[in-house]
Amino acid sequence: MGIKIKKKESVDVSTGALRGMASTYLELNSEIKELTTKKAKINKELKEQCMKLGTKDDKDSLLMELDGIIIKNEARISVRLNEDEAEALLKKKKLWKDCVKTITVIDEDKLSSLYTLNKLSDNEMKSITTKSTIYALKVTKK
Repeated sequence: MGIKIKKKESVDVSTGALRGMASTYLELNSEIKELTTKKAKINKELKEQCMKLGTKDDKDSLLMELDGIIIKNEARISVRLNEDEAEALLKKKKLWKDCVKTITVIDEDKLSSLYTLNKLSDNEMKSITTKSTIYALKVTKK
């Protein structure tokens, strides 16, 4: 037993209604930009004050509390491998072969060159590629 889907009926929207929606859209975009700018300025000031006046917690974050509002400049620590240093150390200790793997990937530039040299046909290229289209709504004033 399959799922039945009702056909969607097309809805005509008047030109005036579309104009109104587009105008509202533009106004909202403008307000969002203003609010984003304002929020960024406040964020910067709060961070600066928290750095000056905040108390460190056990994770190196800085905290302030004002009338039940907690302001936290959260420490986010990331650890990244220094590959040059790691390679030197592992080679020195003769552990290099134990820590590397080889990954085979298709060189798309070389693949394109093969196509340009007619070593791959249009149909062959179409069979090994996927084409997709996405749409982004852009509303601007003339």
